[in-house]
Amino acid sequence: MEDIKEEQTPKSILSQWQEQFDIEKEKKEELNLEKSSEELEKELEEINKLNFQEDLENQEELKAKLEKELKLEDLPQEAKQTLEILEEKEKLDNDMRNFIELTTEYETPNEKRAFIENNLKEIKDNPELNESLSILKEQEQLQKEIDNTKEEMAKEEKELKDQLENNEKKGLSQEEYDEKFAEMEKEHAQKLKEMEEKMEKLEQNFENSIENLLNSKSLSAILKSLYEMDKSLNLILKEKENNFDELNRQREEKLNLAMQTEKTREVVIDFIKELHQKTKSVENGINDMNKERNFYYELDKLTKNPEKMDLKETQKLQEYINYIDKETPNFKENYPKKYKQTKKLIENNIKKTMDKAKVKTPESKGISL
Repeated sequence: MEDIKEEQTPKSILSQWQEQFDIEKEKKEELNLEKSSEELEKELEEINKLNFQEDLENQEELKAKLEKELKLEDLPQEAKQTLEILEEKEKLDNDMRNFIELTTEYETPNEKRAFIENNLKEIKDNPELNESLSILKEQEQLQKEIDNTKEEMAKEEKELKDQLENNEKKGLSQEEYDEKFAEMEKEHAQKLKEMEEKMEKLEQNFENSIENLLNSKSLSAILKSLYEMDKSLNLILKEKENNFDELNRQREEKLNLAMQTEKTREVVIDFIKELHQKTKSVENGINDMNKERNFYYELDKLTKNPEKMDLKETQKLQEYINYIDKETPNFKENYPKKYKQTKKLIENNIKKTMDKAKVKTPESKGISL
């Protein structure tokens, strides 16, 4: 059979065109509608922004008006005192909230250590801060070397003088001996000079590094770092009250005053030196916490089989717990369960040993008459 093709009449072609036109028109209307919706959203957003800005301006205007009409000095004395008390109370309440948050959030030794180590890491990750602190650390180390060198030199010179007084010149003439002493003094002086020149260079580097900290970003970083170090020390030292918020306020006031009197540089130097000392204390605290952790693991091994411990092992355990008390006084507070468990084990083992060693006397027998 032959395929029969449907013949398209002009009318059917026109209908197709009309149908296609309607589809295109509908799509166009949809696009226009979407576009209109987007434009409408943008317009609404702009209106909201304007309204928000207007609200802010109204609030600022109202605030300025209130400040102008209601001045603190115009209030009665009782009202002033009440406001000051309320402001102080708000500070204390906020300090207490911060303290509770700090002490409850980091309860376990591992949590404390992680928090403190992260604070130290943030300081080291700040290039400007780390540069100044590294120089101070190097200066401190060099000063120790200078002091030790001076002590050694003084000791050598004294020994040489003693030899002269005791006529122990080892075959040297007075002239040769004097020459040797002068040569030694010269060597000492040269060595000290080199070390002092190195110290001067470090001091200059430190002064230059301070220039990189005299900007708002670095000043904020310094205050934040000091604040976090204070919090870290609070955890390490187990202080019973919050002093880090108050210290932070004092520093902010000191910095604000310095900026007004063009003494920012001097204050920044003070802050950096304070931060150096605090980071050292915190690092020492971390070292102690790591010691405590090692002591914990060792105690865990020593007390694994308490029933098999004899008197000698118990005595060694007692000596070890005494050593822990001496080396890390906070161990008993950071690991109270393990500490009490060990003390109880020692007590029980000693009692058990004493009971075994106790001589039991035979019961007296009654004599019947």
